[in-house]
Amino acid sequence: MRFSGARTAMGLAAAAALAATAFGLGGCVNPIRMNPDFGEAVGQDTVAQVADPDARYSGPIRTSGKRVAGAESRYEKDQVIQPSSTGAANEVVGGTAPAGAEAGAGASMGAGPTPQ
Repeated sequence: MRFSGARTAMGLAAAAALAATAFGLGGCVNPIRMNPDFGEAVGQDTVAQVADPDARYSGPIRTSGKRVAGAESRYEKDQVIQPSSTGAANEVVGGTAPAGAEAGAGASMGAGPTPQ
């Protein structure tokens, strides 16, 4: 009697293992058809952000060694000159521009009243 109980338990364990395997393999099926290039966005972004190692310029690169040396010296002394403006801070899209500022791109597109 004891022998048949152990056999039944082994049969149940084997059935449970078989069922778990079947359910596990069911997860490997991909019912959604995707384009072959799906997932290549990261690779394309990486390529877009890598500098060209063999860059060619049409004219001379204008730079000033004195200005670069001064900027490096200020950086080392923690006296960096902050930019006065990035240019986009004064832009207004769909609203009233601050006094003395020009209207942003939205003002001419019907997004709001044009400042007078």
